[in-house]
Amino acid sequence: MQTLHGASDSPLWLDALRDGLAFAHGKLVAALAANFSEVQLKNPAASGVIVLVYKINVGAPAGVTVQLRRHDADLATDAGAGTNLQIGGAAAAAHVFTDQLAAASGTLISELHRPTNTDPQRFPSWCAELDAGEAIVITTDAVNQAVSAEFFWIELPA
Repeated sequence: MQTLHGASDSPLWLDALRDGLAFAHGKLVAALAANFSEVQLKNPAASGVIVLVYKINVGAPAGVTVQLRRHDADLATDAGAGTNLQIGGAAAAAHVFTDQLAAASGTLISELHRPTNTDPQRFPSWCAELDAGEAIVITTDAVNQAVSAEFFWIELPA
């Protein structure tokens, strides 16, 4: 498991968690011949919130490069809204989507190569801010690779 963030001791994260503004949701997309497996976090248009992405845990086979990409169009399958981490709190505005496509979606932001038998590599905490209608995608640099992404984020009034 790789992590696209730093440590989980941020005061902003803890405050958001206690206020019912912290969410999580993830999905595994299986490998499919000649296709890129993708997982997307989308802040829907007219959501009324800003999504601050705190961390992304990603899973991919050893030796594969994991990509963080910008792509605002919805992927094909809506895996649902994020779960409020204040147990019993309201669901998130943001949703996770998945797809398997012949070409990787969107514009490359950054990459993490996952060499065999290495510790996870990390991007800084708070890796993206998504206004209404904006989205990020996790995929790999090669077809026929499974990928999983578990997003953690907070939602603040726009």
